[in-house]
Amino acid sequence: MANTIENNDDSVVATKYNLNEMKIHCDEALQKFFEKQGYKEYHRHTDVKLVLGYSACLLAAFEFAYTWKKPFEETWYPTLFCVIGFAILSILATTYGYLVQKDAVYVGSKTVNNKSIVLSASSTVTPGDEHYHLTFTVQSLNGDTAPRSQTFSPSLGAWFYESGKLERSALEKDVGEFVSAVVGKKLE
Repeated sequence: MANTIENNDDSVVATKYNLNEMKIHCDEALQKFFEKQGYKEYHRHTDVKLVLGYSACLLAAFEFAYTWKKPFEETWYPTLFCVIGFAILSILATTYGYLVQKDAVYVGSKTVNNKSIVLSASSTVTPGDEHYHLTFTVQSLNGDTAPRSQTFSPSLGAWFYESGKLERSALEKDVGEFVSAVVGKKLE
């Protein structure tokens, strides 16, 4: 790794012993990288979880406002309904994250060679393993061909300085080369 540290205003420093923190910083850098590459991000996962979360909060706010003016004996059933509704909405948001969103950190589209493609990136890290496992899935926007997935597992040590600072240029170079190869194979 490089011996000097670049002075950037957007420098990211992670605790070098915390794989999850390093993964989060790499996930955020990936999102910024794809934005710079001209991909238009889809926010469906975020939107679904926001709708479920805000619905639960509105339900709790309604219950608070209702019980503010009425005695508990009159609000017992509405309180029970709101508590159950809040729990169900929270469980739905969590279930959506585990079953639908899974490890996805980015989903976006771009037009390449007059073909619209959807690129999705998911990432994982395993405790005790220094590798950042990335899976890129590319499919055409109109769905005329089967999705193509490729996995890339670089060492996190290649992207972070000893101090814990993320070296964006190394991450962008490695990911850019890999994604170009995956997208190129999909368009062939």
